[in-house]
Amino acid sequence: MNYHDLLNIKYSIKYYFLLLILLFILLFIFISNKKIMDVYQTIGYVKDNNILINIPISNTMLSNLDNVTIENNKYYKNDLVVSDILLDEINLINYQEIEISLNNDIDDNLVVPVTIYYNEEKVLTKIKKLLF
Repeated sequence: MNYHDLLNIKYSIKYYFLLLILLFILLFIFISNKKIMDVYQTIGYVKDNNILINIPISNTMLSNLDNVTIENNKYYKNDLVVSDILLDEINLINYQEIEISLNNDIDDNLVVPVTIYYNEEKVLTKIKKLLF
């Protein structure tokens, strides 16, 4: 077999094309069934063995809240105490305060990073909302 024979080998393109289409269909089915959430990252401070988190009212996350993660510990909606609407008189922003009671001892006046997960939807629904 020489160089010219190698150049003249006919590959069956239709099998590669069908395999590629099948791969895209399987990928589409997998992605369409996957659920994702919106994420809001903020900080909270510890006071009397509770973590207090201030969330601006402009976000609609409290109605669709799923869980809150603090230092790899998940707290679900049932464990949260949500306050009435409050006003920050310095910044003139309305906010709500979420209070989470902790089981372990953490020093007071400590600032901790908080991740809030809300609005769980399928990927296709999110894409439709972005496009239309």
